[in-house]
Amino acid sequence: MIIKGGAGEQEAAAIVAAVAFALEEEQNRRPGPRPEPSAWVAAVRQASSRLRPVPPPPGVSEAGKLSRFIDQAQ
Repeated sequence: MIIKGGAGEQEAAAIVAAVAFALEEEQNRRPGPRPEPSAWVAAVRQASSRLRPVPPPPGVSEAGKLSRFIDQAQ
């Protein structure tokens, strides 16, 4: 599904960014060498690059950052 225009596109981009962030965090937790990102992960990263990240308040964890992206999409 492709969503274009206005707030809908931003909401979709925020969801895509949250998924990309979660995938990257999961890859970082695995021991051993990092595999090359798949074409899908690369496409998600490219799509999410249009977002303007909202910096978390001091003391907020990485999970808190992900939560803020999800909150923005809702």
